[in-house]
Amino acid sequence: MLRQNYEKDLQNMRNNVIRMNEVSIEMFEYYTKYFWKPDEWLEEKLLKMTTQQDSLEDEIEKLATRIITLQQPVSKETREILCAVRIAVSLKKICDHVADISEYASVCQDRIQRDSEEFGVLKQMSEKALTMIQGAYEAYKTRDYAKAVLTAKMDDEIDYIFRKIRDKIEEEEPQNRASLCSMMLANHIERICDHAANICEEIVYLENYELIRLNPKSSSKS
Repeated sequence: MLRQNYEKDLQNMRNNVIRMNEVSIEMFEYYTKYFWKPDEWLEEKLLKMTTQQDSLEDEIEKLATRIITLQQPVSKETREILCAVRIAVSLKKICDHVADISEYASVCQDRIQRDSEEFGVLKQMSEKALTMIQGAYEAYKTRDYAKAVLTAKMDDEIDYIFRKIRDKIEEEEPQNRASLCSMMLANHIERICDHAANICEEIVYLENYELIRLNPKSSSKS
């Protein structure tokens, strides 16, 4: 019976991490709809999903504590528990950044025109960020080491785009509000990609016993 409970808790923990991944993807997809076309229903949806992420993270931490305290797991299972908790933290941070972006809708939506360069760059970043979140999700669900590494490498593309936006804004007049809005949004998207890369690091550690920093710059950021 104890072993059955042990296996059940481990599987529940894995399922909760997978569900957090799925909610993160859904939230980012909703963000793209909400930001460019503010809607009260979507705002409420994002709030509910944020609450759901909080509950899932809490449940993962409770399961991890119970497994370690009562079952004294072996090496690989201990590693999986620690990775699950750290992945949950990164997923919650992704959720927080999406929520922050949605709050800027009323300020930035009228300042960034759909035919502008800023809109095109943000759209490109958003598409790549969504691909990274989906890649991290698939890599965790299938325990695909190679997928995790390839997904994390996409963060270099995001960093390159972000630096171009930052350099462009530094050359402009400070009253260019469209550019400032773009910078603010791009910064949140860049951080989302950092956390997706961090999740990939955990998958590599889980599957190959390697502590590889695929995204070393993000270790000190939130």
